[in-house]
Amino acid sequence: MNRLGLCLALALAVAAAAETEMMTKDEAQRYIHRFHSFLRGGEPEPEGEDWEVDEAEWRDRMGYEKLNRSPAADDEDVIYHPEPDSYMNVTELITSKGYGCEQHLATTSDHFVLSIQRVLSPTVPYTTTRVAVILQHGLLDSSTTWVMNQANNSLGFLLADQGFDVWMSNMRGNRYSTNNTKLKPWRREFWDWSWDEMAEYDLPAIVDYVTDYTGYEQVYYVGHSQGTLTALTGFSENSKLEKKVKKAFLLAPIITMGNCEGFLPYISVFHGLVYFWLNLIGHDDILPSTPAHRWAGRNFCGNPINRDLCESCTFLVCGPDWTGYNQTRSDVYDSQFPAGTSLKNINHWAQMILSGKCQKYDYGWFENPFYYDGKHHAPIYNIGKVTVPTALFSGGMDYLADPLDVQNLINTATNAIVYHKEVDYFDHLDFVWGMQATQEVYDEIINQIWAEQ
Repeated sequence: MNRLGLCLALALAVAAAAETEMMTKDEAQRYIHRFHSFLRGGEPEPEGEDWEVDEAEWRDRMGYEKLNRSPAADDEDVIYHPEPDSYMNVTELITSKGYGCEQHLATTSDHFVLSIQRVLSPTVPYTTTRVAVILQHGLLDSSTTWVMNQANNSLGFLLADQGFDVWMSNMRGNRYSTNNTKLKPWRREFWDWSWDEMAEYDLPAIVDYVTDYTGYEQVYYVGHSQGTLTALTGFSENSKLEKKVKKAFLLAPIITMGNCEGFLPYISVFHGLVYFWLNLIGHDDILPSTPAHRWAGRNFCGNPINRDLCESCTFLVCGPDWTGYNQTRSDVYDSQFPAGTSLKNINHWAQMILSGKCQKYDYGWFENPFYYDGKHHAPIYNIGKVTVPTALFSGGMDYLADPLDVQNLINTATNAIVYHKEVDYFDHLDFVWGMQATQEVYDEIINQIWAEQ
């Protein structure tokens, strides 16, 4: 806890100093890297020529003049007004940019109703290419993550403008998928699932719906964070699903979290106790998107006074990238995220951090035999079986999809990995919200899809 407290204090101090011009931008960047090294468990790197930051490169990474910036956003004399996008749902985010949006519902074999948004370009009809792309969000996220930035830096819009048929899906339990044909959300049984069920039921239902509706034999798949985990585990146990995915693009890919860094490893050791007591008092979901949460994200974290605090807390979980995070849209990000999931799902992620394995939900020595054919240990997923051609995009500053765990994935899925790019300064959320996501990731995805046509 001492290390975490020191790092948070350092992060806030650097942010404040940079904002008030008490230190130069290259000095701020130097201290950010030292903060990152310290949180990883090493000593701060020595200062020297290797720490010099080119001002032009720094400004290019910041992208102030290029993307999503409001001219008066940092003017302290201007009264703060939240961005209109922070008040919108996913449909409104799409249509407000001039794009069309169709609402679709896919029902899983265990009766969950999943919301899917189809994005329609105002200039290029999807019938010109007959290429379908499914975009799958990460943990506690929703389909809004693909359209939260402006059109020139949101993957959902960029793909649609290429003439691709874009489908943005929502997994069970988030803001847009809280329906079940047999159960109501206030029933405990409704929340009795983790990402195991997403891989087994949700992903096949989404892919089947898109292929059946469009008539396409195969689709492209783009997943972020949890969307990569459910894809790889789902592919490993469902050959029919594999055959329907022509290629997978996995952003911040995860199959193991034994090397996870930042704040989460410290609190994961208490996951069993926390899960027990929250379950005991009737908490079955966690961090849902409520009006109160959306108000707080919009008016507290979005306010320039508090942005550095909220940003620093995010970096303690996801990894630091001060240069890539667009503070002027903090109110949009923090009002849309988190979007909710089940408590059991969070517990499963904590199990992954502690075990370092890619295994099914662990009910414990005594209960596992009732779920896993008499076995006392939760089964391990065989990711080596996956054959879907897969392109990986990882971040050097990512605490959740740590570079060591990504390398473990590369060594494991030898039959699937056909491409890997590591963006050294990307953290976990840069792949969906970062100002440089288009030039570092999205352009390459689009180029690879076109190369196969």
